[in-house]
Amino acid sequence: MNPVTVGAVLLVATALAKALGASMEHVLLGQPLRELGAVTYRQALIGTAVIELAVGTFLLSSRRSDGQGRILTALVASFWAYRIAALAAGIEGPCPCLGNMWHWASVSPEAVNWLGWGVLFALTICAAMSIRRADPTTLASACACPADEAAPSAPKAK
Repeated sequence: MNPVTVGAVLLVATALAKALGASMEHVLLGQPLRELGAVTYRQALIGTAVIELAVGTFLLSSRRSDGQGRILTALVASFWAYRIAALAAGIEGPCPCLGNMWHWASVSPEAVNWLGWGVLFALTICAAMSIRRADPTTLASACACPADEAAPSAPKAK
């Protein structure tokens, strides 16, 4: 299966988990998200779900192109930036990246946190696999190789 398709399906699934969590009642959803100040968990979940759903459906519905891997990679890079910033800031507890799934799925917050890390690693693998290697013929024509310039030319026939 195409890694972009797998990544897109993961994005749609996590978007739906966020949307479901944001639609429920829980005291956490009305609290401001520490990282974003006045934005509540519910607002952050809805905003992130909309972005993930839009990117996921775009990747699933559009024709295959080099740009798809770049789009997936950019989104995954932003997820990593969030995770690294949260760790650097010393923010403890489960990542809210899957919303309050622990509440409505009746699993521990630690299990949801591990699931979030698993999804992030899976998306990272999909993004890495989706980046196409550069075509060597394109690279060769784009630059003049010094070895070619230094090679002696054949004498002209008279």
